[in-house]
Amino acid sequence: MRLLPTFNNKARRDLVNHILLFLITVSVIVWFLPRNTSKHFNYEIGKPWIYGSFIANFDFPILKSDERIKAERDSVLKSFKPYYIQNDEVGKKQVGLLKEKLKSGDQQVPAAAQQQIVRALEAIYSEGILSAGDFKTLVKDTASVIRKVSGKNAFETSVNKLYSPKLAYEKLAAQLSATSAAPYIPSINLNEYLEANLKYDSEHSEKEKNDIIKGLSVGNGHIQAGQRIIDQGEIVDEHKFQVLTSFERELEKRTDTSKKITNTLIGQTIFVAIMVFLFSMFLFLFRHQYYKKQRNVLLLYSLLIIFPVIVSVIMKNTFFSVYIVPFAIAAIFVRVFMDSFTALVTYVLMILVCSIAVKYQFEFIVIQLTAGFITIYFLRELSSRSQVLALALVITLGYFAIYSSLHLVLGNGLQELDSRIYFHFL
Repeated sequence: MRLLPTFNNKARRDLVNHILLFLITVSVIVWFLPRNTSKHFNYEIGKPWIYGSFIANFDFPILKSDERIKAERDSVLKSFKPYYIQNDEVGKKQVGLLKEKLKSGDQQVPAAAQQQIVRALEAIYSEGILSAGDFKTLVKDTASVIRKVSGKNAFETSVNKLYSPKLAYEKLAAQLSATSAAPYIPSINLNEYLEANLKYDSEHSEKEKNDIIKGLSVGNGHIQAGQRIIDQGEIVDEHKFQVLTSFERELEKRTDTSKKITNTLIGQTIFVAIMVFLFSMFLFLFRHQYYKKQRNVLLLYSLLIIFPVIVSVIMKNTFFSVYIVPFAIAAIFVRVFMDSFTALVTYVLMILVCSIAVKYQFEFIVIQLTAGFITIYFLRELSSRSQVLALALVITLGYFAIYSSLHLVLGNGLQELDSRIYFHFL
């Protein structure tokens, strides 16, 4: 004997299915939403400040931009002189071996020629020979002078006077070619007596380099608590942008990042859950004929999931502007297969869910709701396919008009509009 009638069992199954669908929809949307914990406001250079008057509630330094710090660092390091340790024993050893070779060789080298070869090699070692790798690295650096350390003394030497083993050989060959020693050079094989006698002193070089970098100032002013930073509608210039960025960084130091992520996740979950719940109640109270059909419910919830996920992926990866996404297709879809009122409610709630992922929520909501209303009004009586093409043109004009009007409302002239955004509406 059944405790509950068949109708109640079916109703219970339908309720469980709807609850599961609700939970899946909320979970999928929240999973893909961006959670940027570093920015508390959305602002860009050349764009108006969309929030109210912003006053600093604590003291903080105005930090230089990363680009400026890098430029100053590169400029200072151009004058940096790295340290190289000169090993005099290397030169003495190789010169000694060369002398033995000249005296004991099969070919008798005249004393004058021997003296010319030895002096030329000694001159090369006195300038300094670097290994091929060190020489290549030094050429890539911006330093034009190095410090040669010999014992307790350090001497500055121009990089142009240093040699790699290859350059040292070419220098010797060219120098001796005009002397009486020239005929004997091929048989001596001078490459055997060329060895690096300069080695990079990483300890002293890196210490001095770090001291130079630490001496650079990362600050460019100071903001006091209670000081006004920017008012609503003001254009964010480079200075204000850096002040706002400095505030964000200082606030980041004072705030627990893990706690912020948790709070963001909780807020996103509550917001999305409310929107999806309102949509479910709309279907249950006003469109029960769709609520009872699983196919219709799956179609509507799919639209509620797909577009917020697309927007979230775009915002995370910055592929292109979100305005390139054809949101109006959702309204067209629901209007064609169901009715205008269902299309309107579905579209509005979908746009509200999408707005939580974008930077400029107000601008996004106004522009997309305008497109949605145009779509539903235009397709009130759908009789031919040509209406869809005409609709695309009307929506584009609507985009242009509402975007331009929003910027005019903020007090900006038409010449200050970002023309690139219009291409995303096409």
